[in-house]
Amino acid sequence: MQSLFQQGEFQGTAPQNADFVKCDSETTTSADIDLGVVNVVIGFAPLTPGEFVVIQTAELTGEGQSN
Repeated sequence: MQSLFQQGEFQGTAPQNADFVKCDSETTTSADIDLGVVNVVIGFAPLTPGEFVVIQTAELTGEGQSN
């Protein structure tokens, strides 16, 4: 993301205004962790269409507790 920002592909005057990656207790709950799930939210502001694009993905780690 940093490389794309430096190439002028994103809006904003600073990287923190152009993109974000979030993977914390707000995106991944204790219940998710127990199931072996990690949730990641990625957002970026490309030059067009001129608004933030947000992608949410989940990774199944295989570490969840089985019943």
